[in-house]
Amino acid sequence: MDRMPTRNWMLRLGLAALGAAIAFLAVRLEPALRAWAHGRPMLPIIMLLVGTALLNPRLRNQVIVGLCFGVAFLAVRDSYHTHLWSLPFASDRRLASALILAALLVIAALAIVAALVETAAPGSVAARRLYFGATALYCIGLGFRYWWPHGSLQSLVLWTTGLMALAACLVAHRIVAADAAERGRTAGADDLDQRRRDARHRAVLRGREWRDPAAAMESGQIRAATNTQSGT
Repeated sequence: MDRMPTRNWMLRLGLAALGAAIAFLAVRLEPALRAWAHGRPMLPIIMLLVGTALLNPRLRNQVIVGLCFGVAFLAVRDSYHTHLWSLPFASDRRLASALILAALLVIAALAIVAALVETAAPGSVAARRLYFGATALYCIGLGFRYWWPHGSLQSLVLWTTGLMALAACLVAHRIVAADAAERGRTAGADDLDQRRRDARHRAVLRGREWRDPAAAMESGQIRAATNTQSGT
């Protein structure tokens, strides 16, 4: 009885490790991939692929785990280049570098924990708060990095994404409850359809079932006699 849960856990951990490996390679090869994709409409294709995968319940968990590891690896990589980041307020350069490094390490830790929690309890409130929170912190901080010293549209997009992730983090319990209610309605409708199909199938089988004519005649005579007696 314990084999099935053990196999399930092994499969989950294996898929999580695969997602982490893919995310690591994507971050490691980002300069080469960016150079290759230059001039090609890759962003719409990537968004389409990710969106399609998120709509598939079997792939959603693995995509989210891979994205969490991707955010973690990006934060760890950026922690080696804190001099490229800036704070929205004036401060000493050493202090700013220390604060930025601490923030990036916190983001990486949140993202890794989010990936592990998503692997153990897919779609849970804790997992959603963790990965939405990590995404919000990273995108908002990255927006400040690209904003100074000159404003940019990229910063506005990152801030918008970060604020949307922050809102999702705050209402994660409502999102999970809505998903559970939707799954319940879908399961109820599927169960009702299945019962109707079973009833139609049983009716067809009864119609095709062979009956002994003599037994059927005897049964009909008995019912007729019973009805006559009850009428008198």
